[in-house]
Amino acid sequence: MIVFYIASTIMSYILAVTMIRISKNVVYKMRKDLFEKLNTVPVSYFDQNQTGDIISKMSYDIDTINTSLASDVVSVFTAIITVTISFVMMVVMSPVLVLVFLLTIPMSITLTKVLCV
Repeated sequence: MIVFYIASTIMSYILAVTMIRISKNVVYKMRKDLFEKLNTVPVSYFDQNQTGDIISKMSYDIDTINTSLASDVVSVFTAIITVTISFVMMVVMSPVLVLVFLLTIPMSITLTKVLCV
C-alpha cells in the first residue's frame, strides 16, 4: 500500500509539473497572438475604449485560462485515472459484483430521472 501511495504521489507531481509547463506555453502563445492582434487594430478602437479596460479584460481572461489549465485539467486526469484503476480492480476482485454494479447503476439513474420529472 505504501508503494502505491508513493507511486501515486510521484505521478501526481509529474502530472502537475507537466500541466504547469503546458499552461505556461499556451498562455505565452495566447499573449503573443493577442499582442499581434492589437498591433493590427485601428487606432479608433483605442479612442473608443479605455486602454485600462482592454488590458484588464485580456489579462483576466488569460489568467483564468492559465489557472484552469494548471489545476482543473490535473483534477480531471486524476479522476479519470482513479475511476479506470478502480474499475479494473473491481473486475479483478469480483466480476460478479461488477455485473451487479453495471446493471443497477443504469436502472437507478433511469428511475431517478423518471421520479424527478
